[in-house]
Amino acid sequence: MLLTQGVRLTVLYRWTVSTATPIDIATIAPDHAYDYVAMGRSFLMKRIAWNFAAELARWGPRAAAVSAASDAPAPSLSAARAYCRSVAQSHYENFTVASWLLPRHLRPHFHAVYAYCRWADDLADEVPADDDSADGDSSGVAARNATPHRAVRLHSTAPTVTAAPVVEFTAVKRLELLDWWEAQLLDCYRGVPARHPVMVALGETIREFEIPAEPFCDLLVAFRQDQRVDHYETFDELLGYCRNSANPVGRLVLYLGRSHSPVNVELSDSICTGLQLANFWQDVAVDWRRGRCYLPLESLRVCGIGQRELEIGRATPALRQVLAAEVERAEVWLRAGLPLVGRVPGWLQIDLELFIRGGLAILNAIRRAEFDVWAARPTVSRGTQLRLLAGALTRRMLGRLPAGEARR
Repeated sequence: MLLTQGVRLTVLYRWTVSTATPIDIATIAPDHAYDYVAMGRSFLMKRIAWNFAAELARWGPRAAAVSAASDAPAPSLSAARAYCRSVAQSHYENFTVASWLLPRHLRPHFHAVYAYCRWADDLADEVPADDDSADGDSSGVAARNATPHRAVRLHSTAPTVTAAPVVEFTAVKRLELLDWWEAQLLDCYRGVPARHPVMVALGETIREFEIPAEPFCDLLVAFRQDQRVDHYETFDELLGYCRNSANPVGRLVLYLGRSHSPVNVELSDSICTGLQLANFWQDVAVDWRRGRCYLPLESLRVCGIGQRELEIGRATPALRQVLAAEVERAEVWLRAGLPLVGRVPGWLQIDLELFIRGGLAILNAIRRAEFDVWAARPTVSRGTQLRLLAGALTRRMLGRLPAGEARR
């Protein structure tokens, strides 16, 4: 989308959302999500709180069964799209510049895809162990197939992994709910009328852009993996996780931009993998405190890093060395995808370049911190965000697309 068409822009502000009542799709006005102001000034968005427990109680498996039994009408397409738009709005920190630069006719489709991903993510992360409002698969299939939660245990000379003795029943429930969500998705492809507002809207998007089920299902593979795996022995194993957790999102965007091709998919996968890796290395300390370690264990082992080095929460020379190498690898993946900017529609080019430059900025922030992600989480300043936006806009106006680099 060109500046001469009156694009309204904003910067990459983060928006903290409180929990409150569930979203009422009957009360959402058609233009509820969009309150624009000029670039460089502060902005105000109408704030819709997101309480996933309430949403799950209203639209989850139990509610769906009751609705089907009572033959209650499904949400209309307009109401379903309003719901998805509100989901995106309530998670504004994850739905930033892209939502402002999209052509208006594409926004409902991006909102539908985002809402699908948001629900899947929350089913994997936000379901408490004692939540009885979202009965999933009562057959116990997921419970029988689920593996015990595994806790990373690193020793000073050779990192190893030991299984915790207690099964994570929360993970079992989440796996059941992810199975239910996938069944709702596949019904869209089978022609079964949808009752969940996300699926009502997503079904229309799937038909309009001829999106196959694979990228949607791949995301669920990653969310299931999160319930069972909390470490990766090799970098190749970590890349395998990225193929399901990150790359499908880029492929979905290519479908929505009618730019899906083998070459574009390869470039998009490189960008998404690089972004995922950048986020991992930014959050090493945060993830460790949550019981996860994305640094390849083989890399830690080579440097003689054990559990104590990670538990003390201090950037030792060995840890800095490992992180420096991983930051370099992430940058290679990001830069390898830069040529994609010149291969997608104009309205997508600024967003795409900002995602890449943002990932590179995260890696540079880690470098400026001298690879100490334990003392403080490296972040990208507002000033840097504005400079990235201004640079992308300038290159778009002058037709100077970024050059890429071959993967080393």
